[in-house]
Amino acid sequence: MTLLCLFTTQSQAQNEPCGFDSLMRYYRSVDSAYFDAFMEGHTSRINHFRQNPPPQQQLYNGNYQTSSYGGGKHLFVIPVAVHVFYDGNTAATNISLAQIENQINVLNNKFDTIGIRFCLAKITRYIDTGVVHKVYGQRQLKDMTKRVYADPDSFMNVYVVKTILDSAGNNSTLGGYNNLFPGMNGIDAIVVRYNRFGDYATCTGTCALDADAEGKTLVHEVGHYLGLYHTFEKECNGGTTAGNCSTLGDKCCDTPPHQQPTSSGCSSSPNTCTGTIQEKPV
Repeated sequence: MTLLCLFTTQSQAQNEPCGFDSLMRYYRSVDSAYFDAFMEGHTSRINHFRQNPPPQQQLYNGNYQTSSYGGGKHLFVIPVAVHVFYDGNTAATNISLAQIENQINVLNNKFDTIGIRFCLAKITRYIDTGVVHKVYGQRQLKDMTKRVYADPDSFMNVYVVKTILDSAGNNSTLGGYNNLFPGMNGIDAIVVRYNRFGDYATCTGTCALDADAEGKTLVHEVGHYLGLYHTFEKECNGGTTAGNCSTLGDKCCDTPPHQQPTSSGCSSSPNTCTGTIQEKPV
């Protein structure tokens, strides 16, 4: 999680909502003391990293970069284990190798310039019979990790699914989510819908993608995986000046705090706490 301030400009907003906040509410309700302690510790790690960057890095245009910036070397290489849970009655949900490789390429295009690279290490495929796809309570992840779960100390686990349900069991509009609190249940993983997993414009071969999919859902969730909050975390509570940027929002000072967005789409009205116009919240 010490990586998070490296790439706040890379994990841009996805076109559909993220389930991260739903899980945050769940963890707070399960054990508020643990939740508060985690948040405090997380902030401390951010501040420590900001004050003590690794010697392999240097400041480049206000962002931490690898010392070999532009030289083809990478400070971090993250092996990815992709687990496809498909509907046996819907062939498109068993996504192709081409689509998976396309999504990995999108990740690398977004993170490569800051010294992070992802390699496709393994692919597993399962019919999702018996999986309850609810986000709340991590029911979906608990059911899937019983089938397959690569060692989280060695792999980034990514689950590709057909459906993500809300707490009532209805189909949601969530494109994906990540579990930022693996310490509470031991699950460290990302979930993304199959039709948002990849870039429609560049994917060749058989690609079961929505026409507006750009592969940014996984980019966004990887931001959470590496410890980044939304820019609207805590909304405007505590102040809006530059002096508060290390404790508000995503706790990284390249983006000011935001109010909670009312929708997932672009808006012509700024919702930053200061009223300044910038990109939509992430």
